[in-house]
Amino acid sequence: FSNRLCHNGRIRPLRESSSVRLKPAVVPYRVRGTAHAKVNEEEAETIAALIRAMLQHPAYEGKTIGVVSLVGEEQAKLIERLVRRACLENPKLEQELEKRRFLCGNPAQFQGDERDVVFLSLVDSPRPEGPLPLRNDDRFKQRFNVAASRARDQLWVVYSLDPATDLKEGDLRRELIHFALHASKDPEGLLHSADEQARRTQSPFEREVLEWLSGQGYRVRAQWPVGAYSIDLVVEGEHGRVAIECDGDRWHPIEKIPEDLERQAVLERLGWRFIRIRGSEFYRDREATMARVVRELERLGIRPRGRFSTPEDEDAPLHPLAEEIIRMAERIKAGERQEAVASRPPVPSEMSAPDLSVVTPRAASPLRRRSEPSIRPSSDNGGRAVTARSIVPFPSSSEASAHSLFERESHAPAPLREDEREKLRAQLLEERDRLYEELQEVEHRIRTSEFSWARESAVRRRSSLKRELQSVEDVLRRLDAEDYGICRQCRQPIPIERLRALPSAQLCVKCQNRVDAGRVAEWGRDKGEGHWQVKETLLSPWP
Repeated sequence: FSNRLCHNGRIRPLRESSSVRLKPAVVPYRVRGTAHAKVNEEEAETIAALIRAMLQHPAYEGKTIGVVSLVGEEQAKLIERLVRRACLENPKLEQELEKRRFLCGNPAQFQGDERDVVFLSLVDSPRPEGPLPLRNDDRFKQRFNVAASRARDQLWVVYSLDPATDLKEGDLRRELIHFALHASKDPEGLLHSADEQARRTQSPFEREVLEWLSGQGYRVRAQWPVGAYSIDLVVEGEHGRVAIECDGDRWHPIEKIPEDLERQAVLERLGWRFIRIRGSEFYRDREATMARVVRELERLGIRPRGRFSTPEDEDAPLHPLAEEIIRMAERIKAGERQEAVASRPPVPSEMSAPDLSVVTPRAASPLRRRSEPSIRPSSDNGGRAVTARSIVPFPSSSEASAHSLFERESHAPAPLREDEREKLRAQLLEERDRLYEELQEVEHRIRTSEFSWARESAVRRRSSLKRELQSVEDVLRRLDAEDYGICRQCRQPIPIERLRALPSAQLCVKCQNRVDAGRVAEWGRDKGEGHWQVKETLLSPWP
């Protein structure tokens, strides 16, 4: 693909297909995704699941893995988060991922780097108003050239578009998809189709013109037969053809020009249109000469149709190994969705008021009064004098039930407002991105540090970062639950200020203080050492 896109077919591969055990070399995989803000979640989840499947499949043992996003770096960051989050829960997968030199980024970040297996995420998705804007300028050519040439053994092209209806002729995304479809169905035919046309040329001059036009996306045929005549090159358009004659070499010397013009006149009567290129003109200023040819082709209604023809059957079966990896990935995604559904809080079918008639509080106070902290003498088993804070008495279970029920009835917790929840989500996502970026830097230091003390420090920091990431992920999973922001003890709303400062908080300030007050310090003299020591006991929290 890159050879035809940017190098006019001049690059010759040195690796033989038989030397690569991983087949097929190119795998197209279409999903039903929707792009928003440079992110396509369906493509991201699919790629993350495919990577997890590869980490567990023996055919991919030891293969390094990379992901390239063709639209910004937001998609790459999302895919990396999904993969690393899943591997955090499985130590074996996490260790395996480290061995694979896993890297996600945009084409610029992959410049000069490569991996055994590379996933390309096109990100873009269909839009109701018609085909997407054309992408075929030099800036996008360079981006696609780098992205498509990073894989040593296998390239996966994951996309959400129908190239026939969602993309225009000449769009690089359309050409990449067509290339992937052809390469998966007939790799040998794809490799040799351009070489076959080049072999049919009768001079280096014709071959260079053919390679230049093919590199620009034109469909070119060499030595096209017309009756008893033969045309040097024929450029095919959607609604016609144009003949190109290359003059000025040993096949078309100056003395044969009258004969060539006579032949041209005969063919023009048959409807053929001609463009002639002089060899001296071409070699003196190739770009200016071919710019003139392009203008002539445009005037005659011939435009680039793409370097790869439209596939006849987009739904052709894939290679068995690719099919197996896709099935494994689908099972992984299905399991994750079932877990997500199971983790959601149950929604009651109907809301009924509690029956207060079953609650009969005592004639006295329903709850025993908490005594104020005081210092009182006590003795331990050894007869030593021990000074301790008085322990707060707790209500009985029936009293606590009555108290909780009355309290919930009189003070129904108000859920977080939607804008408050979204601000918290944005705060958590920003913190998660920061932690992932720092984790990447730490892992780089682990791989590249020369000193053992520096590596050990980085390893400790990595463990701390993973714990922080796990905490942030847990809060993000709970954020949409109905009881998020409700105190686990008193069932009252936790102030939004506290949640902003500590999103993982599950107790309000009042209940947290009660829990903290439940820590009883006991002072006792150590017999052997003769000094005071502190023993701390955590009491049960206030209901």
